[in-house]
Amino acid sequence: MHKTRVIPPAAATGRIRRQYSHHPKGNTVKIIITVTGIDHEGIIAAVTTALAERKVNVLDVSQTIMGEYFTMIMHCSFNKDEQNLIDLQEAMVGVEREQRVQIRIQAESIFKAMHTL
Repeated sequence: MHKTRVIPPAAATGRIRRQYSHHPKGNTVKIIITVTGIDHEGIIAAVTTALAERKVNVLDVSQTIMGEYFTMIMHCSFNKDEQNLIDLQEAMVGVEREQRVQIRIQAESIFKAMHTL
């Protein structure tokens, strides 16, 4: 039996963009977050709530359901004067356990470096 989902029009494309950031430019760290796991209700809410509590700004999101699997990639930023990548990853461990998903956080600079070789 399939569940019917109501998707708000803005999210229907799976991509939501914002062109601004509330972080001072010199203090901003940009990151890539991936979230994967068995699909169920509340994953996006739990992840974004935890990020908002840590003052992480979501710049771009791509999310899809592949069969029974939930996948999401987020481009985010945060102020490096307030936290570091390790602290953020540790803060998301509770969400991983509660939602039964894997959350991976990597610096955007790593992705750029991998694609310039």
